[in-house]
Amino acid sequence: SAQQVMSKVSELGGLGVAAHVDKTSFSLLMSLGFIPEDSGLAAAEISRIHLEELQEKRLKARIGNLTYITNSDAHWLSAFLEGPKNKITVEALTIAELRLALAGKKGRCWEAGVFVQQ
Repeated sequence: SAQQVMSKVSELGGLGVAAHVDKTSFSLLMSLGFIPEDSGLAAAEISRIHLEELQEKRLKARIGNLTYITNSDAHWLSAFLEGPKNKITVEALTIAELRLALAGKKGRCWEAGVFVQQ
């Protein structure tokens, strides 16, 4: 089950992120209609096309209190270069620091939806 997977991820010291929760197929949100509070997830990934909807709070209610991140599937180099980025402030590249950034604690932060200006 998803709960067993998240339990194992936590046991191994990892961070669980629900991928592309805003997509109409293969997403936790589409399957359940919401993300359970006790999911054990550290964040939810939102695609570029739904950032405005998330920021307007329509999607936020469905992902609960989870921090959201943005990524590109990057099937093409242009998608990687032009796609959404995350601006992450950490002291080191570790899971512990990423966990603090996702939680916005101890001066760390995670800004989703940051795009490279060209």
